Amino acid sequence: MVKFGPITYSPHGHNKKSEGRVGTDVVVVITKNKNHTLTNSGIYSVAVRSQKLPTEYRDIDKARLAGQRAYEQSLATGD
Repeated sequence: MVKFGPITYSPHGHNKKSEGRVGTDVVVVITKNKNHTLTNSGIYSVAVRSQKLPTEYRDIDKARLAGQRAYEQSLATGD
């Protein structure tokens, strides 16, 4: 398990999806769209509370951090 702020993520390994949970609630889902090559981008997409973020990420940790920040922002704004 990997922790980013209040969110605990399942290891993604070679799985297509990684879930981020707060307690037992799934609050972030990271989906692997394609395999890494030397130059590609947009490998991971992030959905927070079922809302897909507009940016896709090459690095899983950047995707997790984006999920954490978007989740925390949703708490602050009540979305």
